[in-house]
Amino acid sequence: MTGARLLQITDKGPRDGGVGRVVSLQAAALSARGWTVTRLRLLRPGSHAGGPADPAETLAPVTVAPRLAPDAPVMAALERAAAGAALIHLHLGFASLSPELIRRAAALAPLAVSLHDVSPFLPPRGEGLAARLRRRWLAPVRAAVWSEICASAACLIAPSRFLAGLAAEAGFPPGRIALLPLPVEAPGLAPVPASACPPLLVYAGLLDREKGAVLAVEVMARLRAPAARLLLLGDGPAREALRARAAALPPGRVRLAGRQPPSEVARQMAGARAVLFPSRVPEGLGLSGLEALALARPVIGYPAGGAADWLRDGETGLVPGGWSPQALATAIDRLLDDPALADRLGRAGQALVAANHDPGVAAEALQTLFQSLIGPHRRVA
Repeated sequence: MTGARLLQITDKGPRDGGVGRVVSLQAAALSARGWTVTRLRLLRPGSHAGGPADPAETLAPVTVAPRLAPDAPVMAALERAAAGAALIHLHLGFASLSPELIRRAAALAPLAVSLHDVSPFLPPRGEGLAARLRRRWLAPVRAAVWSEICASAACLIAPSRFLAGLAAEAGFPPGRIALLPLPVEAPGLAPVPASACPPLLVYAGLLDREKGAVLAVEVMARLRAPAARLLLLGDGPAREALRARAAALPPGRVRLAGRQPPSEVARQMAGARAVLFPSRVPEGLGLSGLEALALARPVIGYPAGGAADWLRDGETGLVPGGWSPQALATAIDRLLDDPALADRLGRAGQALVAANHDPGVAAEALQTLFQSLIGPHRRVA
């Protein structure tokens, strides 16, 4: 496929978490295989561009609406960016899409759409009047966007069995759904067995109740090991409440480090005994857990949604016997008391990531799929 041109469309920049890293990893891997990859980054109202990630990236502000005028700036940007593209790869982000943008993209080239989370199937989360009004306003747009994807996309790419199932239940033709692994890059850090690390637990993600950040802090008062520490990496609506809860514990027991760049998150995970993944909501895949496994760190948490593809009790991590703080504490105590168990789970998790999520293997699978779509608007079987 030397010289074939691929246009990526995303609303995630290089600093926008796991999806942004996946977009960049896929672009780099396909470029190394001879593809010419360009990117159209959609800028939501109030978002910070941060400048193009590279000269092949075009920035375009968007207005989310059921209908867009043919001469809307984002439509013109799409026309320019898609010139000569053999394929368009859309990384689904409902906060930036209108059905007419999808329809136009599919008319310009075969359209492959990647799912990354459960947002197409669940209402936006959040509390308060503003969040309720936003849900009400977005509901018809989201429904129209999903309907257009079902009608126009040549292929829907799901990173987990859970998301593939939800997409089929929501009306996307199962014969056009491809289950493909996401790439997980192994950081270039010196490997250290989990047992050689202090009893440090790391939580990396959104600081809110549903993602389990509150549960992670509550559990620290129940652990038997007095030396156990918890490091919270991230930001979110529960930050100040968590800070108050942490202040009620012995000094140093819990530390909130705020949002950190991916390299620092990896460094902190690599220095921990285990990583906590206590999300109460179904995850599309749970990239932070996979990134922990890539570092040979066992994960303690709940295999909700797509996380069931990699979080296996007694194999790559530990699943508590319930959702209570005491159940989670029991699982953590078990791991802290058994260094050999921590090492065994860490090695198995690292092997799973190497086998299923190696960037080269993931890129080869993606390229094979893309090759099947190029030409007349063929459908994936």
